[in-house]
Amino acid sequence: MKWLVYAHYRLDTGECFYIGKGTEKRARAKDGRNPIWKRIEAKAGKKVIIVQFFEKEQDALDFEVDLIAKYNPKANITAGGEGVSGLIKTEEAKEKCRQSTLKLRKDKNWVENNLNNMREAVSKPESRNKIKAARKAFFENEQNRKHMSIKQSEFIKNNPERNTKRQQLSIEARQTPEYKLLSSRVQGGKDFLVFKNGELIKEVSILNQFAREAGLHSAAIHRCLTGKQKEHKGYTFQYKELI
Repeated sequence: MKWLVYAHYRLDTGECFYIGKGTEKRARAKDGRNPIWKRIEAKAGKKVIIVQFFEKEQDALDFEVDLIAKYNPKANITAGGEGVSGLIKTEEAKEKCRQSTLKLRKDKNWVENNLNNMREAVSKPESRNKIKAARKAFFENEQNRKHMSIKQSEFIKNNPERNTKRQQLSIEARQTPEYKLLSSRVQGGKDFLVFKNGELIKEVSILNQFAREAGLHSAAIHRCLTGKQKEHKGYTFQYKELI
């Protein structure tokens, strides 16, 4: 693993306000920062500079201490050298964390607030664009696609009852009027009017459904709507938007 020491510089003055040690991902992360760092970053933004790479973590820690002592950045609240990588939690600690998480999930207010915060975050255009770009990049990788395909097959094999339930829910959803209307719109369907003997008898939103109920042919109705056929079984048809 490659360790590194990095520095954060203010975008407004160019001043170095923080020096840290970690990985490249940590160097660019905003999570887990102290309040001073957050205030400076929120006000001035940051530029990330990778100062030096190291093979050994201890060498990176020592270099971090030296740089902090030399430049005394405002957001460094310690002298550095507090590496925590490689920390292994005991089974007791893991169980304590698990119980704390389960307790939170039983709190309806916490679950609702957490869900609302997540929905608000992903509803932002910039968040949707990031998610879309990340998903596209992930599935452009052939190895990732194969991995997901294998995992999906394993899940279906190991959870047959859940797969059956999902299929049933999918079938039920497709029978709802809302789904049928949405499906029709996606395929280019439009509202149209049905006439008989020159009189308006019905307004229709879903062509195929109306054709089945009236005992008509959907292809013939479509030909009438597009002007390729005059009438079908005594009925004439016209798109509503053309009225």
